[in-house]
Amino acid sequence: MESDVQVRDATPADVRAIVRLCRHGWRAWVAWFAPSIVICGWWVRVLESSDCFVRVASIQVDEPGSPERVVGFSVLASDFEAWDRMLHRGPHSKLAKVLILLWNPRLLALFLKKRRVRSAPRATNKAAHAGSEGVVSTNTRSVNRCGVVNSSSEFHLALMAVDKTVRGKGLGSAIVRDYLALAELRSADSVWLHVEPLNTRAQSLYKKHGFMIVGRDGNSLLMIRGTGGAGKSCAEQEL
Repeated sequence: MESDVQVRDATPADVRAIVRLCRHGWRAWVAWFAPSIVICGWWVRVLESSDCFVRVASIQVDEPGSPERVVGFSVLASDFEAWDRMLHRGPHSKLAKVLILLWNPRLLALFLKKRRVRSAPRATNKAAHAGSEGVVSTNTRSVNRCGVVNSSSEFHLALMAVDKTVRGKGLGSAIVRDYLALAELRSADSVWLHVEPLNTRAQSLYKKHGFMIVGRDGNSLLMIRGTGGAGKSCAEQEL
């Protein structure tokens, strides 16, 4: 399977396939279930951005010469803040959230129920606010995973998805190697990413390619890997 995979730059013709992979891969992330015209339009803008590199993995279907099938993609961002702003103009925008609620009556009912619960009078827990100065939060926008000041040579793997029907056949490894090569070509010193603590399958894939867990950011784990002359990990760079 891996030898039959072609990884290339995404084009506007791939947008619908990318949206399909988003919706199948992140069912719990309701942002992807905004009307297709909104999400597809946003992806076109991502493709046009100079801060994002979108790559798709495709395989040949049935006979040679037949249309290829997009079965995976990745988004590598050279500017984390720019990517974050882009998300808040698309899937995370107020317009997208409103449209999601209007298009999904069940979600709207759940949202209204939560609003009623939040608006109910509650006792103020002063103890919970006291000592908040001692809480340390990870600011991924200013400090990188090695504990040094963030720089333009650090790339962020913003998104990666693989069609569940072809998982376990080397496709994920092909995508990882592709974006690491792209990062090195763009003179990035390292690539970092977020991964869910319970997603041990993804963690194993990333560790296989030299990534290491270096901390947490909210509910996610942070992983990093150096590229080219930067070495394979922060630990190796410190030796």
